[in-house]
Amino acid sequence: MNNYFNTLFNPFVRIAGYKAFLIGIVFLLLTAVVGNINQIYFPGILSTKSIPCLQLYHALIFQAIAVSVAVLIFYLLGLLFAKKVRFQDILGTVTLSRYPCLISAALGFLAQKDMAQLMEMLRSGNIAFTLSLRFWVFTLIAMLVCVWSLVLLYKAFKISTGLKQGVKLTWLFIAGVLLTEGISAVLIPLCLGGR
Repeated sequence: MNNYFNTLFNPFVRIAGYKAFLIGIVFLLLTAVVGNINQIYFPGILSTKSIPCLQLYHALIFQAIAVSVAVLIFYLLGLLFAKKVRFQDILGTVTLSRYPCLISAALGFLAQKDMAQLMEMLRSGNIAFTLSLRFWVFTLIAMLVCVWSLVLLYKAFKISTGLKQGVKLTWLFIAGVLLTEGISAVLIPLCLGGR
C-alpha cells in the first residue's frame, strides 16, 4: 500500500523521460475530452474554469499551451540554475504532473448548473451564497487537485534538475509557475483569435 501511495504522489521516482511523457499525454487527452464534456477547462497550470459552449479543440489548445509553456520555462530555469538537466526528463515529468486534473474534469458535472447562476451573480454584483452543495464540493475538490498538481510539478522540477530542497529551488519554482501562468494567459487568447 505504501508503494502505491508513493507512486501516486511521486511517480517520478519510477517514471521519467519519454515514458512519463507518453503516459502524461494520455492523461492530458483524457482530461481534455472529459473536461470538454463537463465544460471544465485548464487554461494554465493553476487555472480550472467552467466555460460553456467551447469545443474540444479549445480544451486541447488550453492543455497544449499550458504544458508546452511550463516545459519550456522549467527547462530554461534548469539550464540556467542546475548542473545538468535533460529536456526529456523535464518534458516527461512536467507533462505527467498534470494527471490529477482528470479528477476535476470528471467531476465538472457537479458545477455545471450553478455556473450560470454564479456568473449572473458576478455580473449583477449581488453575491449570495445560495449555490448548491454540489458546487461547493466541486470547488473544494478542484482546489485540492490544483494543489496536488502543483506538488507534483514541484517534485518534477526538483527531480529533473537535481536541485536540492531549499530557498533557491522554491523561488525558482514560484518564478516558473508565475511565468507559465502569465505567458499562458497571453498566448491562449492569441491562439483562439481573441476569444
